[in-house]
Amino acid sequence: MDLMQLRSQNDWLALLDRIYNDTGMVASLATAEGKILLSSGERNPLCAAIREDEKRLTFVCSQTASAMTAELKVAKEPVLDFCDAGMMRLVVPVLNAGELAGQLSVCGHASPDEELDAFGVAQQLGVEEPQAQSLIDTVREMTEDELEAYGHALMKDVNG
Repeated sequence: MDLMQLRSQNDWLALLDRIYNDTGMVASLATAEGKILLSSGERNPLCAAIREDEKRLTFVCSQTASAMTAELKVAKEPVLDFCDAGMMRLVVPVLNAGELAGQLSVCGHASPDEELDAFGVAQQLGVEEPQAQSLIDTVREMTEDELEAYGHALMKDVNG
């Protein structure tokens, strides 16, 4: 199923812009397999540093995204998890006739209940701990409950 048959590209972009404005997190539309088609928003400096290197991207983001996509295919409900850097990621299914046609995702905030580990981030980025901590300090927080509630509301909005 082509997601552009469900909504126009402009409608998807407007939705992604709204999600970014609501959450402050980068919002993306992807296929059911997780291939990103459209995105909106600006990444926080920690995410940007991770994504500037293919190895970091694979280790920190891609593994989490793949695992969450597999879970989403079964659950067909919003799924919240943490990337290897400790930031939250939410995926929301886009359904067509009850089948997974695609997914919306947001990522890049920390949970106030989970401390981001400067040592671990420094190891992942190949930088000194003070530099990792300065990147961590740029990451905004949102509670898991808030993000989960947003995901369920978004699912109803998108899927009716």
